[in-house]
Amino acid sequence: MFCVAPPELEATMNVTKGGLVLFSANSNSSCMELSKKIAERLGVEMGKVQVYQEPDRETRVQIQESVRGKDVFIIQTVSKDVNTTIMELLIMVYACKTSCAKSVTGVIPYFPYSKQCKMRKRGSIVSKLLASMMCKAGLTHLITMDLHQKEIQGFFNIPVDNLRASPFLLQYIQEEILDYRNAVIVAKSPASAKRAQSFAERLRLGIAVIHGEAQDAESDLVDGRHSPPMVRSAAAIHPSLEIPMLIPKEKPPITVVGDVGGRIAIIVDDIIDDVDSFLAAAETLKERGAYKIFVMATHGLLSSDAPRLIEESAIDESSCRASRNTVSGYFLAGRDMMWWPIGASLFASSEGSGLFVGLAGSGAAGGLAVAGFEWHATYVLLALAWVFVPIYISSEIVTMPEYIQKRYGGQRIRMYLSVLSLLLSIFTKISIDLYAGALFVHICLGWNFYLSTCLMLVITALYTIAGGLAAVIYTDALQTLIMVVGAVILTVKAFQQIGGYEQLAAAYAQAIPSKTISNTTCHLPRADAMHMFRDPATGDLPWTGMTFGLTIMATWYWCTDQVIVQRSLSARDLNHAKGGSILASYLKMLPMGLMVMPGMISRVLFPDDVGCVVPSECLRACGAEIGCSNIAYPKLVMELMPTGEALAGLGRDPGDHGATLDPG
Repeated sequence: MFCVAPPELEATMNVTKGGLVLFSANSNSSCMELSKKIAERLGVEMGKVQVYQEPDRETRVQIQESVRGKDVFIIQTVSKDVNTTIMELLIMVYACKTSCAKSVTGVIPYFPYSKQCKMRKRGSIVSKLLASMMCKAGLTHLITMDLHQKEIQGFFNIPVDNLRASPFLLQYIQEEILDYRNAVIVAKSPASAKRAQSFAERLRLGIAVIHGEAQDAESDLVDGRHSPPMVRSAAAIHPSLEIPMLIPKEKPPITVVGDVGGRIAIIVDDIIDDVDSFLAAAETLKERGAYKIFVMATHGLLSSDAPRLIEESAIDESSCRASRNTVSGYFLAGRDMMWWPIGASLFASSEGSGLFVGLAGSGAAGGLAVAGFEWHATYVLLALAWVFVPIYISSEIVTMPEYIQKRYGGQRIRMYLSVLSLLLSIFTKISIDLYAGALFVHICLGWNFYLSTCLMLVITALYTIAGGLAAVIYTDALQTLIMVVGAVILTVKAFQQIGGYEQLAAAYAQAIPSKTISNTTCHLPRADAMHMFRDPATGDLPWTGMTFGLTIMATWYWCTDQVIVQRSLSARDLNHAKGGSILASYLKMLPMGLMVMPGMISRVLFPDDVGCVVPSECLRACGAEIGCSNIAYPKLVMELMPTGEALAGLGRDPGDHGATLDPG
C-alpha cells in the first residue's frame, strides 16, 4: 500500500503546524515508519507518547506533552493483534480528549473489522459497533483508505475521508507491467466487478468476471442470507421419519465471463487476506489461457500461511507477495524458510573449504584443541535463536547496519558499519575461502590457481545474484549433505588405514619428517596434542581463552554477523529459527571427527609432506617454504578416495564467507 501525506493536508484540515500534534498509536515498526514519513512530509516533530502493556496484559497510554487546544492526529496501523491495536487507539483518543485537545483525528489506513459490516445469522455488525466506540472515545475525524464497503462511512456521526489507492496502483500497472496493453482487468467475484470496471475504464482495457463456487460462498458471507436447501423430489424423504431430507445446495462450476486467453490477467480487490479465492481464480485463469497473472490490492493482511500459498500458486506477482523482486524476498527469502535448510545453511556458511583446509591443517600441526572453536558454537547458536533473533524480528530489519541505525539513530553509523563489514568480509573471509577452494581445485584437478579463483567467483555470483538468499540457502543445504557424507566416508577410510583412535594417538607422537632442522623442536608433534583443554600458561590454545575469552568473538560471529543472522531472519517464524539453530548446533559437533582427526591422520600417513619443516622440502611438497600443513586434507582426499575429484567441490563457495578459523 502507498501512503502519502498530500501537500494540501494543512489547508484541508484547517490547522497550522504550531497547533498540530502527531502521535503514533503503537510501537510496531510499520506504524512508527508511517508516522515518521508523515511527520517529515509536514515538517513537524513526532509527539511524545508512551504505549505499553501491564503484566496483566492491560494497555496503558501516557501522553507526555500538552495537547490543550491543539489539533491531534493519531496514526494507527493494524497489526496481527487487532484487538490490542483497537484498544491502544481508543485509549489514546480518550486520553487526548480528556486532555482538552481541540480535535482528535484518527489516521487508520485499514479500518479493522470492515468485513463484518453486514448482519449474518445471529451475529452483529461489528464495524458499526467499532465506529460507535471511536466516536464515544472522542474521535472527531477519521481518515482511512479503501473501506471494504462504502456503507461503513454511514456508521460514523463524524466526518470520514475514505481515500483511494487506485491512482498508485494504476501508475504501477502502467510503469511496471511492460505489456499492460495486452492485459485484462479481472474481478474475482461479481461483488468486486465495480472496482474492476473502474480500473478497466481508466486504463482502457477489457474486463473479465469470475463466477462460481468460491464466489457463491463469498457472497453468502457478505449478503448474510442463506437459502434453504432444495427438496428435489418425493424420493428424497427420510424412510422412517417421513420428513424431507436436507440436500446440500449445489455449487455452480467456476466460469469466466470475458476473454483472457493469451493475455495478462490483473486481479484487483481491496483486501488480500485468506487467499483461497485468489488461488482458485488464478488456477481458473491459467486454465483459460492467461499467460501471466498479477494480483493488486490495497490492504495485504495475509493471514496464516497466505504468503507461502501465494508463492506456490499460479500467481506471478502480487502487490503483497514476498518474492525476490522485493527487499525481504531477495535478502531474506521471503521470510518463509523452514528450520532444516536454515540449520544446514548456518553450518555450511562456516564450514567451507577454508574450514576443511584450516581445521585439518591446524589438527595436523597442533592436535585436537582447535576443535574447541567448533564446539564453542553449540551454545552461542542457541543464544542467537533465543536471545538475539527475537529482537531482530521485532525490529523488522533486513540487515545488521539497519538495526544499528534503528537502535542508535543516524545514517552515518549505518554507512560506517556497512563499509566495515564489507572490508572485513573481503580481507578475512572471502579471500581465505578463495585460497582454500583454489587449493582444492589445484591439487585435485591440476588447474591453474588463479583460473580456479576466477571461476569460483563467477559461478557464485551468477546463482547468488539471480536467486537471492533462497538460492544460497538451498545450495547450502545440498552442500551440507555432500560435505557430511563425503567427510564421513573419508574419515572411515582414514581410520581403517591407521587402525583406530588409540593407534592415532600413538602414531601421531611419532609423526616426524625424515629431514629436520638441527637444534630445533618445530618438527616434533606437541606433547599435549590429544588434549582439548591445555595449560593456560604454556598451551598454544589455553583452556581459559578457549572457554571464556572466545565467547566474545563467537557472539560477534554467530549473533551479529550479517551472513549468519540473515539465515535466521529468513525463517517463517521464531520456532523455525530456533529449530535451525538447534540443528546447526548438533552439526557443529562433527568437525572434530570429520576434519581435525583426518588432518592428524594425514600427518601420520604423510609426515614428509604434511609435517615438513625444511623450506626446500616444503617448497617441493606444496609450493610454500613456511610449511605444508594446509595440504593435509586435500592430500588425504587424493590418496585415500577412489576418485579425488568427487570431493574437490566439498569446499564452500566464497559467496558464503566462511573463515579458516572462525570463532565457532
